[in-house]
Amino acid sequence: MLTLPRWTGRLRSLIDTLRESYWFLPTIMTIGAALLAQLLVAIDQGELNSIIRGLHWIPDTEPDATRNLLSTIASSTITVSGVTFSILIVALQLASTQFGPRLLRTFLRNRTNQTVLGMFVATYLYSLLVLWSVETDYIPYIATTVALALALTNVFVLIVFLHHAASSIQAVSVINAVAEEINDALVRLFPEQVDKAKFADADAVEGYLETFGQSHPLRAQTDGYVRVIEYDSVLNLAVEHDLIIQILVKPNDFVLAGGLLARVWFRQCASEDIANAVRGEFIVDTRRSAMQDITFLTDQLTEIAVRALSPGVNDPNTAIMCVHRLASVCGRISRRPLPSTERSDSAGVVRVCSPRKSFERIILRSFEPIRRYGIKDAAVCVALLDALNAIIDQSDDQNRNTFLTQYRDELESAFHSSSDSKRDSEYVASRVKSEGR
Repeated sequence: MLTLPRWTGRLRSLIDTLRESYWFLPTIMTIGAALLAQLLVAIDQGELNSIIRGLHWIPDTEPDATRNLLSTIASSTITVSGVTFSILIVALQLASTQFGPRLLRTFLRNRTNQTVLGMFVATYLYSLLVLWSVETDYIPYIATTVALALALTNVFVLIVFLHHAASSIQAVSVINAVAEEINDALVRLFPEQVDKAKFADADAVEGYLETFGQSHPLRAQTDGYVRVIEYDSVLNLAVEHDLIIQILVKPNDFVLAGGLLARVWFRQCASEDIANAVRGEFIVDTRRSAMQDITFLTDQLTEIAVRALSPGVNDPNTAIMCVHRLASVCGRISRRPLPSTERSDSAGVVRVCSPRKSFERIILRSFEPIRRYGIKDAAVCVALLDALNAIIDQSDDQNRNTFLTQYRDELESAFHSSSDSKRDSEYVASRVKSEGR
């Protein structure tokens, strides 16, 4: 009996998509407001309504006055929500122009913006539903009081939103938001402790493959990016059906329909059902994701820095802030082992192989675009050199330090070759000398 594909990856992918949407949280809040309105109106229609009318601190209003109040709350709230949405669109447009379209994801994931929009829409629907229940001889006092409380709350929410919208489009806020997400991803993607019993050396698979038949190609059915690979589920399928699976793609790789995702070695005849079960563990979507690829997030910091160094912007300070954040990320990675891409069963037999992750590739992908466009700026060059020195100080791996040292020396040499200012060259040389190199 075949093992059904595990839905954890799809669930995480769905949650990640919902976090980037402006409709999910406002919809939940709106549904909650509708249920609250029905509940409070039902409570008001009981004996509690007559008791409340006898309280001295509850004003005995007329139905027409209650309708006017609820109508005013509803109309003003939907108007403010339109203004809020307009401000959001302007903020997103400015962010896309200044920081790049990939940074829109950070703004869309912002819970404050989603909550504010949901608050206004929910108050609007709540007021309409309570307004509908007002009759000539009946006033829902509790529900009306809650509507007034929601309206007063929205005033403070609007003030908070205006402050948040103005501060969130500042470069330092955007960079800090991306850096916080990277720090969260580091804990998940680069754990300090690796379960070595799960991983093994890829060289051990060579002799074992001789006992298998021909490999079965596993091809993508649609174009798109490999959003998630369920490695644990692939390993379980390999163990259950005595397979060797060679994964040929990495998370966020783009594949064409019919392109190779993996190769599967069967000990007996190839089974299309088993192959389809393995294929089900590859989630291909139209967008990239940060769930299994740290470079998706570091690329955002690199893109901000490159745009800041463009001739139309000329903002090296923003680029330097990005270099500082990248140094922090790469420094933390340098202290951690890269998870192995070969997974074995309980007997130590390698069952799953996939492309290896490279520390060198992460460094080059993070800093090389900034070096390419900012090599003539002495301040940016010094920031890059300081960043590499900081990473070297944190790393205990000799091979990594050798690579970082060579890359640092190449960067310094490239600056002196491209600089046409003797003063800048002397400044960089003095900073290098002060570091004791």
